[in-house]
Amino acid sequence: MKFEELRELVRARRTDMMVDKDRALDDGVVEKLCELAMWAPNHKLTFPW
Repeated sequence: MKFEELRELVRARRTDMMVDKDRALDDGVVEKLCELAMWAPNHKLTFPW
């Protein structure tokens, strides 16, 4: 496989999730989810959020 083919394969790969884009999300829920994410293990303490 050529590099260009691999690059296109990687870029085209997506996971489709069933998301209701029209549904409003409360800011409080987002804050709670971010707080929970901070408690999750992360690779070499990189804190990707």
